[in-house]
Amino acid sequence: KYNQYTYTDFIDDIANSLPQYDFNHQLDDIAGYDLIFLTFDNGTADIRNNAALAADVIRWIDSTKVPNNNNGNIIEQNVVMGLSMGGLVARYALAKMTKAGENTGTRLLITHDSPHQGANVPLGLQYFIRMLGNFQLFGTNVTDIFPEYNQVIGLFTAPATQQLLIYTSTGTNTYAANTFLNNDYRNM
Repeated sequence: KYNQYTYTDFIDDIANSLPQYDFNHQLDDIAGYDLIFLTFDNGTADIRNNAALAADVIRWIDSTKVPNNNNGNIIEQNVVMGLSMGGLVARYALAKMTKAGENTGTRLLITHDSPHQGANVPLGLQYFIRMLGNFQLFGTNVTDIFPEYNQVIGLFTAPATQQLLIYTSTGTNTYAANTFLNNDYRNM
């Protein structure tokens, strides 16, 4: 299993790339914002399922907000940020909430490195990886030499991968076009 990217990784990455800028101090002490970092038990699950969880988190955040003025009616709006596939998950969640007539309490959606048009992994590379499973090296099957091979094939067949890739190999010389992006995602 891969190492999960956490909020400390996020803060550390900013600190390492901008050592002169104390993001955590700026966010907490200066701006007075809270950072809620959502990770998924299964990041390769169906994007719609992870979006439902993200929507639940947004609703929970909105329900715990405290008015920030004396009249008791001004509440800060959310800024939602999605990294990579998280951008698709966040966009889908917010769009579905909006279409259902819900107030998302969100003023801004930021996505970073998110494949909104789909991910383009060349079919030739996908075919090559699938063919390796049938290859023997010095009389030993490649899958015995590289046990991670089955994890890679599992990733190819995961629901989120099927929803992200523009074209997905379904065998060593067959493929399927993505239907999620054009039918479900872009219609949100």
